[in-house]
Amino acid sequence: MTNNPGIAAMMASAATLCTVLAVWVLRRGHGVRGAGAFGAMMVAAVVWSASAAFEAGLGDIAAKMWAARVGYIGTLSVPVLWFVFASVYSGRDRWVTRRSLVLLALIPILSFVLVATTEYHGLVWTGTTLDSSTGTILYRHGVVFWVLAVLGYVFMLVGVVYVLDMAAGSRTVYRLQAGVIAAAVIITWIANLAYLLGFSPWAGVDLAPLAFTFTGCLVAWALIGLGLFRLVPVANETLLSNVSDAVLVLDVNGALADANPFAVRWLGLNIRKAVGRPAREVLAAWPPVVDLVERLQEGKHDGRLQGADPKAEPRDMEIALSRVVSPRGQRMGWLLVLHDVTERTRAQEALLTTQTQLMDDIAERRRLEAENSRLLEEAHRRAEEAETLRMAGAAVVASLNLDEAIDRILEELARVVPYESALVQLLRDGGFEVVGQRGFDSERDLVGRILPLARFGPARCVYEKRRAVWLADWHKMGSRLVPGREHTHSWLGVPLMVHDRLVGMMVLDDRDVGRFTADHARLAEAFADQVAVALENARLFAEAQALAVTDPLTGLRNRRHFYEEGGREFARARRYPPKPLGCLMLDIDRFKLVNDRYGHLVGDAVLRGLARVCRRELRMVDLFVRFGGEEFVVLVPETDSVGARAVAERLRLAVAYARFDRLLDGPDLPEGPPLPRVTVSVGVAALTAECSNLDQLVGLSDRALYLAKQQGRNRVCVWEEPEEADGVGARAAPGGAGEAAGTDL
Repeated sequence: MTNNPGIAAMMASAATLCTVLAVWVLRRGHGVRGAGAFGAMMVAAVVWSASAAFEAGLGDIAAKMWAARVGYIGTLSVPVLWFVFASVYSGRDRWVTRRSLVLLALIPILSFVLVATTEYHGLVWTGTTLDSSTGTILYRHGVVFWVLAVLGYVFMLVGVVYVLDMAAGSRTVYRLQAGVIAAAVIITWIANLAYLLGFSPWAGVDLAPLAFTFTGCLVAWALIGLGLFRLVPVANETLLSNVSDAVLVLDVNGALADANPFAVRWLGLNIRKAVGRPAREVLAAWPPVVDLVERLQEGKHDGRLQGADPKAEPRDMEIALSRVVSPRGQRMGWLLVLHDVTERTRAQEALLTTQTQLMDDIAERRRLEAENSRLLEEAHRRAEEAETLRMAGAAVVASLNLDEAIDRILEELARVVPYESALVQLLRDGGFEVVGQRGFDSERDLVGRILPLARFGPARCVYEKRRAVWLADWHKMGSRLVPGREHTHSWLGVPLMVHDRLVGMMVLDDRDVGRFTADHARLAEAFADQVAVALENARLFAEAQALAVTDPLTGLRNRRHFYEEGGREFARARRYPPKPLGCLMLDIDRFKLVNDRYGHLVGDAVLRGLARVCRRELRMVDLFVRFGGEEFVVLVPETDSVGARAVAERLRLAVAYARFDRLLDGPDLPEGPPLPRVTVSVGVAALTAECSNLDQLVGLSDRALYLAKQQGRNRVCVWEEPEEADGVGARAAPGGAGEAAGTDL
């Protein structure tokens, strides 16, 4: 006989029971200390029992030996996982890290490798014999087998010591838990030891898997009956027996785990019956405590509680619930502390009575001080208004930029007179042009719109009387409101005067009826005097700035503006990812002859006409400036050399076919030959990696212009890097016409 169905059935039953226990623990023990290690240990027991069942039930010798080999994974995993479980259960889990668990996992893995190759080295089995009576294989063990056996017993022994040591310092219920666990492990230990010493009832049959099934049942009873994982001690060290506060320890699920003597005595608890029960049931007689426990959130609560002795006076308690965590930061449970604050409450009540008497005593004094306070407040208010006006005015006049000045006006105006929305308007073409707004929806952009001046209404009154006008409720006027402010009620208009001349108006409104008063109008008028000065200064400064960067003859921007704006465009094109940038330099062909033959006034008119012709052919984003004399420069963003050449050719043709005698707006042409057609030569360059600044790009276009002049004028030349063969650095664009036939320039 080579198999033993009876033993196989027992081992299979053990494997099935271990499987049920493993699944139950792993599913129900989520978040519970030690449940994961215990579940893994039961999985290892399944492997151990199942391999023993296969070994006893299979008839093939080779298959039986392979089943025995696989069983070594579970055989050595059980003591290792028991050691991990005992460490976690007893609170000695500081060493349980991912790295240490990986190192421990190497023990069963290496043992399987050694037993799988034992035929080659004989370290685990030195020989085997088939027992025909039981159908089991008898193994003659090698040195490594005994080393692994001793190592497994060491892990089991240390785990038992951890559990018993924990039980020695615990309460009765925890001692019973620890005793059940230790007894269960010792039974498995004895069964395996009997197999190793040859005392097994069936030769070659290790009864340890069956014993471990009994162990699993005992631990399951501890799980169900004693709450093994639910009642692991969570804060026994913190329960001081001599403190005067009631201290209770709850597990992670809110069940009572322990209580100090004061809590037992004051709450009248039977600690042996209460431990393990939900705290809301144990403390049902104290609703404030139950309310805090049911939420299981850290916090405090004050309440008046009656102790177990109904004759005793109720006490005021401060109830606090806080988390208890392990040194590794793992949540272990909750600490519920009931602190007696009765004396403090009585002292507070006495203090409140004293305060009430004091309030009555000083009521008369406050009444006498009320008038003085009102007068002092009025004086302070006047001083604050003056300071606010001074600071607001200083902030407004500090900026010479018109847009920035308007923004500051609206910002500082809110400090002087709070409003919901406001407009700054300047007098334009018989109406008021909106130059600034605040408080309107973004879709209601009124800036730039000219609001006509009605024949009647508050705005007309401000315009004619040159003084502030305010309305308590605009709707009663029956006038049309500014779009977007149909819900407005209060309205305040303030004139902006410069040297007794009306230049604009500030308009404030609010949805509340009667929001603005005479004081608001007075403050707004004082502020408006400084606003008008600031706007006039900003206008003059803007005109001066425009003159500084504008060519007075052509109205184009000048070289200074070119290097300011062109420098920013050049930097943008050089950013990553780089963008194309083209530069065109135009020069009027033989312009000196125009001045010599027709005079400088006609030459100036030609320059103005050329500026208008080129401006019509360029985009708004193109930077077109008069560079000096008869030279013009165009910077074309987002355009490579091909596109820039096309733009240059379009400009060349537009100038060549323009009738300047119809465009000139200067004096009458002198008698003599008719004014010839004006032509231009254009040099084109595109931004390359070698161009480090705008000057280099302009220089390349200038060199291309020079070559266009050399090649006959009235043409476009594009600068390209010279080739070594011919050294040519620029080439004419296709279609370059050269000098126009029949011209004398």
